[in-house]
Amino acid sequence: DEDLSNLSVLTRYVGGAVSSAMAHEEAAALRDRDEVTGLPDAGYLTSRLQAEVSRAQRFAGRLVLLSCKTSLRSHGESLDHRSRYRKLIRAVADAVRDTLRDYDIVACVGEGKFAMILPQAEDGTVSATMRIKLAVERTVEEHKILLPGMDPETVFTMVRYPEDGKDAEALLEILKSS
Repeated sequence: DEDLSNLSVLTRYVGGAVSSAMAHEEAAALRDRDEVTGLPDAGYLTSRLQAEVSRAQRFAGRLVLLSCKTSLRSHGESLDHRSRYRKLIRAVADAVRDTLRDYDIVACVGEGKFAMILPQAEDGTVSATMRIKLAVERTVEEHKILLPGMDPETVFTMVRYPEDGKDAEALLEILKSS
């Protein structure tokens, strides 16, 4: 009886430890994600950009780094507007995700700002950039009705490798400054 009692206690401790380990693993996985969109963060983008620039250098390829910033111009802010703005940002993130090619990379690099790495872009006018711009603009237009008294604005910035910079740091610096 005493052995069964000890085994029962030990089983509860092991179950608790496994539960804690799983919760810790989930928390670690979410640490590098944006809480509104679920997209990876700027650190992920930086590491992937370095890898993609290295690949483009090896194979004399090109790539485009495209950013999309969606913001609101308003006359005051309420909690309701904040909630609606977050819905808009989630919708924009979904539109970007749905429009990207399998090998494109997207990350959330700030509130309402997304950056995409588009490898294998011939001249920076690859159809992927146009598809993304059209999808985002359409999404913003559809959500304008949810944001009365607020004017959503979307600005795109495009940086090309190798024309605008020869390494990941230079490309990111140009992107941040615009």
